[in-house]
Amino acid sequence: HLGLKTVILLAHDMGQTVGLELMARQEENRLPFRIRHAIILDGSTLVDMVELVPLQVKLLEQPDAAASEDLDWKQFSDGLVSSFGKEYRASDAFQANLDAMTHQVFHDHGSRVMAQILRYLKEREEDLGRWSRTFFTFQSAPMTVIWGQQDPVAVEAMADRVKRERPYTDLYKYPDVGHWPSIEAPERIADAIVARLGSL
Repeated sequence: HLGLKTVILLAHDMGQTVGLELMARQEENRLPFRIRHAIILDGSTLVDMVELVPLQVKLLEQPDAAASEDLDWKQFSDGLVSSFGKEYRASDAFQANLDAMTHQVFHDHGSRVMAQILRYLKEREEDLGRWSRTFFTFQSAPMTVIWGQQDPVAVEAMADRVKRERPYTDLYKYPDVGHWPSIEAPERIADAIVARLGSL
């Protein structure tokens, strides 16, 4: 739509598998643009290694239909806390960002479809072969993996596995970051993107 010919791909969380699908299509020569560098942040595409928190387990057990009641606000917000690194939790910005994220989910009763949204984990199970193969063998552009070591769900071992399977991956692990590198360490992520603009 924008007429872009080359891009730097940045993917995180649910977007990680969107990014990996785009990367897979590039390997198959099925993209109208060219990924010149892929930057992958924390996400549990390697779903066979995921460590779900109790709320995620509960939501996955619910029926596919949208819920008639909102989730418990405090329970949801409290559940997000552990996804941030301890250092960020001690920062002045933490509570404001936590509140903003919770508001986004609950706006217009959005929490009622969280169980449906979480079905992306089941898609990851179904397509694990395709997306993990892309993670491990992507050849048509450089790939950088940036991972928060305090991520309780998309655990550090996932990043190590990618590096082991694809040794030429640029891997950077942040010991002071949890699941949200672009929120917890935005300057570092921005620097990583800018440093790779020369490849365009």
